[in-house]
Amino acid sequence: MGRILRRRTPRLLTALFAFSVISLQAGCDSSSDSAPSPTAVKGGVESRVRGTEFRIPETVLLLNCSPARELALTALSVRDGSVVSTASGDLPADQNPSGSYACHDGIGGYPASSALRQMFNEDYTLMAGRIAGPGGLGERAVAFEVRTGLPAGPEPESGSPADAPRDSYPVFHEGDLWYIDRAGRLRSRLPENPPESARDRGSAVDADGEPLSEVSFGGGVAWRAKDSDLNESAIHPTGGYIAEHNTVWNQLQLRKRGADRDAGTPLSKSVDYGGNGPRIPRGSTEVPDCSPEFWLDSRELICSHAGKSDAQILRVRFTADLQIVRDVEPLLPETDLPSYGAVPSPDKKQIAFLAERGDKVEVYRQSLRAGSQPVKIAEAPDSGVTYLLGWN
Repeated sequence: MGRILRRRTPRLLTALFAFSVISLQAGCDSSSDSAPSPTAVKGGVESRVRGTEFRIPETVLLLNCSPARELALTALSVRDGSVVSTASGDLPADQNPSGSYACHDGIGGYPASSALRQMFNEDYTLMAGRIAGPGGLGERAVAFEVRTGLPAGPEPESGSPADAPRDSYPVFHEGDLWYIDRAGRLRSRLPENPPESARDRGSAVDADGEPLSEVSFGGGVAWRAKDSDLNESAIHPTGGYIAEHNTVWNQLQLRKRGADRDAGTPLSKSVDYGGNGPRIPRGSTEVPDCSPEFWLDSRELICSHAGKSDAQILRVRFTADLQIVRDVEPLLPETDLPSYGAVPSPDKKQIAFLAERGDKVEVYRQSLRAGSQPVKIAEAPDSGVTYLLGWN
């Protein structure tokens, strides 16, 4: 299997693809019992699901992109790993639309799970991406219909080469498709409406007046940035802070909204410069260098650490004002197997995550209770790259 390397900046492809629905079987239960070691669970109650339904309770949702340009969206039972619902199709050879946060071609990287979820609308019927503009010029933001692979909405009005669109990587928020256009305007529209109907949502330019390239949401607030890896960051539930990996100092940091990227508060000591970089706040517990996944609540961050001899998914607890790290809790048994992509269960008492075991990627779930052990749900497809989108 093509491995997913943690946290290189991906520039990713979505699809103009025709989905074909295949057989559906289900097992729906949410046992969270501990096991002495990662163990596949058995059993499940069979049921039938019509169409490509992906908001089925007690399932985790995977997106797989194969080297043969086939894309598959699959809901798996968290109890026994059985396939509940799936759709797959080929990306046509003459289409190569760039997109949002998944299915890049050949370069490693994995987005934060909280950012990855913004690729899709609420019920996973639409997927954000970009295709060529009128006359094959530029790139425009679109939403693809998962059941057909076709762009939602009518074709845009024709324009001259000077008017060719240059939309940024789009995301979903509250049912709308959001993106930054070539003029540096933050815009949004209903996916089924034409581009001409988009509403202006404010400016999105840098200090030099150049359009920014990324937008992401947290706490209902839009963060705008340029080359800051928003897709690898987790915005605080209030929208006022962001947890991010500072690639200059190679460390986890927390940054207040409006602050420059270099003004973030470091939470782990610098690795690249032997600890001679910025210092962690007085009184804080040092956090191993890790990549943010999501905020469990307003005081707890889940992140993944990939060391040379150890790998972990960590729970980082802050004081109420976010100024001090109270403690850092390793959630997994000691292992050197890369583990990442954590997503919370609906009640936030468990997580599901991906783990690389040799040349395979496997899906696990685990209770957040102290001493719990991971339970294997299923193996991911044996080729391409796999993304864990969420837990229904």
